[in-house]
Amino acid sequence: MAALLLVPLFSGMLLGASVEGGAGLTAPPTPVQDAAALPEDAALRLLSRFGPGELPAIDPVFVALQTLGEQGGADSLALLESLVAQEAPSLAAPAQLALDAVRARVQGERRAAFLAALPDEAALSAWRAARSDQLEAEPELGRRDQEALAYASLLLGEGEPGKAHTLELLDPDAAAQAFQAGAQAESEGHFVAALTLYAQAAASGLPQASEALAGLGVYHRKLLLGMTAHGGPMPASTLPVLAVDALLPDADRLVVATLLERSDRGTPLQRVVALEALAELVERGQLNAWERNAARRKLLDATGDPRPAVRAAAMFALADGGGTSR
Repeated sequence: MAALLLVPLFSGMLLGASVEGGAGLTAPPTPVQDAAALPEDAALRLLSRFGPGELPAIDPVFVALQTLGEQGGADSLALLESLVAQEAPSLAAPAQLALDAVRARVQGERRAAFLAALPDEAALSAWRAARSDQLEAEPELGRRDQEALAYASLLLGEGEPGKAHTLELLDPDAAAQAFQAGAQAESEGHFVAALTLYAQAAASGLPQASEALAGLGVYHRKLLLGMTAHGGPMPASTLPVLAVDALLPDADRLVVATLLERSDRGTPLQRVVALEALAELVERGQLNAWERNAARRKLLDATGDPRPAVRAAAMFALADGGGTSR
């Protein structure tokens, strides 16, 4: 019955829309209780018939707004935003409710699609297999770095050879701004941009950014490790190796294993950073017995490294108490 009632109402509205200001709408409004009786495309067409500020406050309009709130997709966002900005409060308020509902639904759908596309072990293995020659040509890349590099590359996409851009570590204010920009990008469905901004803020020590990455189903430690890996087919956005400092407060087994690996096969800078990080983890008591012993062996071995920077870092860490078993 509700669907039948809408027919004469919409016919009258379409006729009235041709009269300036909707003056042809002289029939009294007829109550309509079933918003589901109005398809989304019909609701969009109806609400689009009127000029800015000319939408009439009658039942079919309210039903159309309710329909978009319940069924509308991304294609209804622009129209609802214009109605909120341009119509009278009596119409702008229900338009805002519909807009909030559509935004939440669209964001949820985009998030679900993103989560479904997160790389799994098969995807990581395929990525490494397709680039085996390049990876083998980089002796600094151990197995865990290769896995992390694959993870970061599949999440962020790979830049053109030689054109990867480097993200800088930020001060607290700039990190907060990057986090806000990431949240905005996420709300708009730009997930790669959001991940890059969140990663930069997380690497700069902002805990909320790590939480945001986790909320998107991203293993943020593995992402940051991949973005600080050296050589091979680099991801579109890379972080300074010093960014691993942000991983120390909640370092897990992957972080520790990667640091142990980098401490004797990474670049000189990676080795220095890894050795200092391992010594700090020992001092903090964050390592288990096997990890403490492994860290101490790495530090002792590095005191004989031919590169002065590596040797000095290891000797300083040991002299400062780093690597001491507890």
